[in-house]
Amino acid sequence: MVAGLPDVWPCFIVGKVGTDLDTTIFDGEVARRLTSKVRPLGSYIKGHYTDDVANPEEYPVCGMGAANVGPEFTMSEYRALCELEELEKKHYAQGRVAVLSHMKEVLLQEVEDSHRWEKWLHEDEQGKSLHALTPDRQDWIVSTCCRYIWQQPRTLAARGFLYSNLERLGIDAEEIVLGRIERDMDKYFRAFNLVGINDLL
Repeated sequence: MVAGLPDVWPCFIVGKVGTDLDTTIFDGEVARRLTSKVRPLGSYIKGHYTDDVANPEEYPVCGMGAANVGPEFTMSEYRALCELEELEKKHYAQGRVAVLSHMKEVLLQEVEDSHRWEKWLHEDEQGKSLHALTPDRQDWIVSTCCRYIWQQPRTLAARGFLYSNLERLGIDAEEIVLGRIERDMDKYFRAFNLVGINDLL
């Protein structure tokens, strides 16, 4: 209870329910313990780091009220752009694209320049440059940190260039990116029993 505000309390309390930066398994037993503790208060547990969780369908079963999901959709956007760039390169090799966008290269540079990626380094990676990391780690860091640099001028220019190159070939690149994000969002609508929720509101 907040002093002088007896009718105010937190609707959601973020709880550690097994998922973390480097883990993707939701722990239903921990979740049930936490939800039982806050239920008498009229509050709900919100799961942190729900991105790419392996078993999202267990959230509603355990009484979870919400889930933090966001970076996963940035990763969806990044993956779609990388796939589109591969398509662009294929057409470039066939002489159907004049100049490449260098989308992935621009994203890597923008992420590195932002310094936001440094907080994700493991202990044995401290002090290393982004380019010195293994390809898998580099890719993961760039994919999760893109959310910080989507609006940077170089990023916007590269995306616009990529889209224009593909549009000339009859490919709606933006629709492909949005479709990828929507597909990944749908996974949570189904797992959290939210399909058709708008019709009930």
